[in-house]
Amino acid sequence: MRSSIKYIVALPMFLGLAAPAAMSESEQIELTERQQTKLDARLAGRTPGKPVSCITRWDQKHMTVISDDIILFGQRRNSQTIYVNKPYLGCNSADKHSLVTRSYSNGLCKGDMVVVTDLQTQADVGSCVWSEFVPYTKDAS
Repeated sequence: MRSSIKYIVALPMFLGLAAPAAMSESEQIELTERQQTKLDARLAGRTPGKPVSCITRWDQKHMTVISDDIILFGQRRNSQTIYVNKPYLGCNSADKHSLVTRSYSNGLCKGDMVVVTDLQTQADVGSCVWSEFVPYTKDAS
């Protein structure tokens, strides 16, 4: 029997229900100027690596929502490696609710469901699913 581990990540999230779907490589994510500036600043001087299926608990300590479609993870704000996740179909209103991930491993993995919870009412208000995590590592200076 597999035990379920419940992680609560105090980060705002989604109002609609999202289900897994293939995300096309050519699919463009539209960001506001402010979101693009924030993403560019966080990834400046970093090179993308090969996507990974899971990240450790340590790598998910610092999470930043750039937009409904882009969420960053790292050990700390200015980590050597920052992981970029583009949840399948996005997570609408990611800045308004909290993410609760039910995981069967020691980290976050592609395919894990994220339940969007209103912590004030304790009501689940939606969900989304993690895609692959793309590592962006600081370039050697």
